[in-house]
Amino acid sequence: MSAYKVQQGSFSGQGTVELIDEASQIQATILPSCGSNLIAFTAKGRSFLKTPKDFQELKNRPSGFGTPVLMPPGRIKDGVFHFQGREYRFEKNERGGRNHIHGLVISRPWEVAALSAENSARAQLTFASDKFPELKSYLPFVLSLTFTLADGSLTIQAQCQNLAAEALPFWLGFHPYFRAPLSPASSKADCFITLATQKRWQLEELVPTGERLPVEGKHVLSEPRSLEGLLLDDVYTVAQSAGRSVARYEDRAAKAGIEVEADSAFGHWVVYTGKDLSADFVCLEPYTGVPNAPNLPLPPSETGVVALERERPFTGEIRLRPF
Repeated sequence: MSAYKVQQGSFSGQGTVELIDEASQIQATILPSCGSNLIAFTAKGRSFLKTPKDFQELKNRPSGFGTPVLMPPGRIKDGVFHFQGREYRFEKNERGGRNHIHGLVISRPWEVAALSAENSARAQLTFASDKFPELKSYLPFVLSLTFTLADGSLTIQAQCQNLAAEALPFWLGFHPYFRAPLSPASSKADCFITLATQKRWQLEELVPTGERLPVEGKHVLSEPRSLEGLLLDDVYTVAQSAGRSVARYEDRAAKAGIEVEADSAFGHWVVYTGKDLSADFVCLEPYTGVPNAPNLPLPPSETGVVALERERPFTGEIRLRPF
């Protein structure tokens, strides 16, 4: 009998897809109807993600729980940019109405394309922009996510296919909200994060300007840094080893933690510890490109924005590995 299971469930009246690895005692819960959000991830009974109390709470704050999928990620200044001679305008949906934030797929419904439970627990979900009249006219694409739970870790592979004749601007991010601390008996003083930060992007009102700064003080994360008293909402370029980068979060009192590993497509990370010290989460966010990328006076090789050609789909993956 297979140790892997895929089943359909329910969250606040909305259908879910549940991937189960019985041997490793891991379960992942995906909510297709709101952004293909990985709303829950448990290992050996321990919950790692900040899960909304119900569907309405997630709809009200789709970027505040679980693992939001960001395309494009972060803020676009004034909601507008030019790319290869064409203007793109996005809804100014940030509080205050100045910028666009976190992209087009974060709260819209996705479709379940395939489920299997042979040598892994696997689900493929897709988002096709042609199902949304407000998108298909200027951004014709299909984005798919394949969630694969096997051997004690969850891999999320992203693929994006451009359906237009001309190249489209593309960059992508994941925004997992990890509970901090992981145990009622722990505190933030017991919680540590590690990430090989190399440069920090200068921000003005949380939007990158294009300047990069040395990592100093609290931004040096190459050695474990406690979350106690740590406030970060910053964008970094990170070191990669063998084409991969890894962020690590550990609650030492709970004797548990999780690693987020990203392949070479994800050269930038955001670390977010909340707006104040009372926040009950830490976000370790791999991005393929920096926020506001097309508006920066830098080549795509530095910002990470991709000219996505019709015949060359984007592929990239991240992995969540609890320990």
